[in-house]
Amino acid sequence: MSSFWDGVAQNLVADVLLASLITAAAIVYSYWRFSGAKQHLANTLLRRRPDRRVLVSSLPDQPLAVQVNPSTPFGSPLTNEERADLVEFYAHVNGSTPFNGRAVRLDQVTPRLAVSQVGFFDLLTTNFTAYPDNIPVAGVFRRLAATRRWLRLRGAMERVSAAADVGGSRPRSVAAALSNTSMANVVAVSVLLADDAGRVAVAYRAGGVAVASGRYSATVAGTVTDTDLEEPDPFLEAALRETREEIGLDVPALSLDALVMPLKKMQPIFCYSGTVVGRWEEYASLIASAPSFRQETARMDLVSVGDLNELTRLLQSGALSETAAYQLWLRGVAVHGEIPMQRSWRKKRYTPGQHRGLLTLAS
Repeated sequence: MSSFWDGVAQNLVADVLLASLITAAAIVYSYWRFSGAKQHLANTLLRRRPDRRVLVSSLPDQPLAVQVNPSTPFGSPLTNEERADLVEFYAHVNGSTPFNGRAVRLDQVTPRLAVSQVGFFDLLTTNFTAYPDNIPVAGVFRRLAATRRWLRLRGAMERVSAAADVGGSRPRSVAAALSNTSMANVVAVSVLLADDAGRVAVAYRAGGVAVASGRYSATVAGTVTDTDLEEPDPFLEAALRETREEIGLDVPALSLDALVMPLKKMQPIFCYSGTVVGRWEEYASLIASAPSFRQETARMDLVSVGDLNELTRLLQSGALSETAAYQLWLRGVAVHGEIPMQRSWRKKRYTPGQHRGLLTLAS
């Protein structure tokens, strides 16, 4: 009889050990997949120069003439049910309820700019599914739940990825990416602003936003919407509107610097730059009370572009989104020159925590 109970005890111990190993493996994998650690490690180790982390497209002469197509060439590779399941998955992962507003798809750049309308959920379930950016999830149980949902939806996600990489490779140009009608290619704007002292404000994105959460972006970033199409230049209108909503400022003028596609998320982004009158400290309370500031921004920091060492350390830290890093690189080249920027990039080595030395404007 004792041998029988000994066998039961041994089986029970073996089952407990096996269950413990499976649980531990699930916790480790869910942490690696959904905590943001994987993306942070990649951002830190893969320190490609910012101008090599985006695809850049030439633009027609300004002011931009935009053709609005009455129908969109976009066709989702997902069924309506799969699309709804993916949106629910992202809502769970981000801890928020995304809104399916009407967004603007960039159909082509040449021979002229052409756009059409799609939904924001189309962006979530195509571009952001095929080319996921960081999605940090806090808490063991939330990460395990996210992993379970991800495993259930992995087939649909793989189909989106296959539709994105036509020919088995990432698009090599903006035009090639835009020609893929399986991707929503919703247009965004990124605005980099400096003050009279030459200090650029960079926004540290809150953890619950859908794009670049937990990383630095440019001063202002946002999506072009259908209401922007009412203006002759919808991209400039979106940049001005987002600047008013996110930091409460009416900037006198913005310059269009580039149209880029970050290699990480392959979304077309119009990059603008400008200067505010005076010093950032004068606008601190106004920025903190802006309609969208608290919802999307954890804090706003300042970086002195004139300090080549500080600028290079921040660019190498992996703390910036691809677009923001490229815009800061352009600003650094304008101030210091191409050769000094390249030399500084080669000789500097990032030390963890150095980018936190930026001046905090609002918290």
